[in-house]
Amino acid sequence: MYAKGQGVAQDYGQARQWYEKAAAVGSAAAMQNLGVLYRDGQGVPQDYEQARQWFEKGAAAGEASAMQNLGVLYRDGQGVPQDYEQARQWYEKAAVHGNEYAKTRLQELRKR
Repeated sequence: MYAKGQGVAQDYGQARQWYEKAAAVGSAAAMQNLGVLYRDGQGVPQDYEQARQWFEKGAAAGEASAMQNLGVLYRDGQGVPQDYEQARQWYEKAAVHGNEYAKTRLQELRKR
């Protein structure tokens, strides 16, 4: 609610605090959302390394959006060396979990 300003004033700092609490008890979605905050610099300094770490934790916990976001980091070389093969692998993992964005990105990578 804090991240989107739904029912409360938008406050990424508060969102981060709640996501951290949820991540501490194993919420894969919270891990993914922390990755987004760090990737986009929302409520925290932009930090692709931190984003990658949170996306990896979320992916390990089965969060398809985190897998897809790892694919984006590798595709674009954000905080990691650009690596289309790594991007493809992460997109494939996300696609297996039904992530439509990853399915579309896979088609784009295959055209390269």
